Amino acid sequence: MLHMVLVILKIIGILLAAVAALLLLILGCLLFVPVRYRIRLKKDKETLSGEAAAFWLLHLLSFSLAYSAGRERPGIQIRIFGISLEQFRKKRRRPAEEAPVEEAPAEEEPAEQEPLPEEVREEEEESFGKEESSGKEESFEEEESSGKKERFEKEAFREKPEQSRKEAFGRWKDRILRLKQKPGQWSRSFRRKKRRLASTVSLIREYRPREVLELLWGYAKKLARHFRPRKIRGFLKFGTGDPALTGELTGILYLLLPVSAKDFSLEPEFHEAALEADLTAWGRIRGIHLLVTAVEIFRNKQLKKIIRRLRSTLEC
Repeated sequence: MLHMVLVILKIIGILLAAVAALLLLILGCLLFVPVRYRIRLKKDKETLSGEAAAFWLLHLLSFSLAYSAGRERPGIQIRIFGISLEQFRKKRRRPAEEAPVEEAPAEEEPAEQEPLPEEVREEEEESFGKEESSGKEESFEEEESSGKKERFEKEAFREKPEQSRKEAFGRWKDRILRLKQKPGQWSRSFRRKKRRLASTVSLIREYRPREVLELLWGYAKKLARHFRPRKIRGFLKFGTGDPALTGELTGILYLLLPVSAKDFSLEPEFHEAALEADLTAWGRIRGIHLLVTAVEIFRNKQLKKIIRRLRSTLEC
């Protein structure tokens, strides 16, 4: 008996270890396997077209977005194991469309009636006359019943005005009571909004928004450093019409370009405004960088205090 219990516990332990290993594998893939992306932009004097694509785990999941000047909407496509979602939808629709439709049975044509003898004709005429007389009696009874209904409706209509007056009086009474209560509700809501405004103003004075924005800008630059394109090919010809501004933008773009952008040429136009491009960029995004940045933001004491104060202002 003890041997069987130990065997069962061993099997349960193996299953739990397998589930834990599977969860760790999935977590490691999400954090360390990068999402690779590709961006392509083509712009000339007349047309503009672009394409963006992202792939994860050997194209297990892929996403693509394409735009061109002739299209009204950008084309979006999502693939799982190389199969698009549209194909999955078509496979689901096919069984419903291919279901056999039962044909309605053909109506039998009425057989030709044989001419009736004279005796049968006489009997039918007599029965037709009886039916007419019975129909007249029924119509007379219906007229009597309809007259009774009209009388009953007139009597009920006479009683309705008194009930409608009472209901209308009750409605107006409720409305007057609501109007009496509304000034108190308005004053309470006004006081609540005034307290919130005062607390937000004190929060802005205590924690300078410029310092907070600089802190968040530092985290954004850190993420941009990890997620910026690793390779760029093609050319970019641009001009603002102002030589000084064009020169400043050229210096900023040279600073942002990666070291591996050997096949990319930057062509500034200092004499006139221009924008022409044909470039392709590749890069990657890792989940671990997002997790580390989120932990750093959460552990920042200054941001913690601001979040707490914001919660307290929203609750009050």
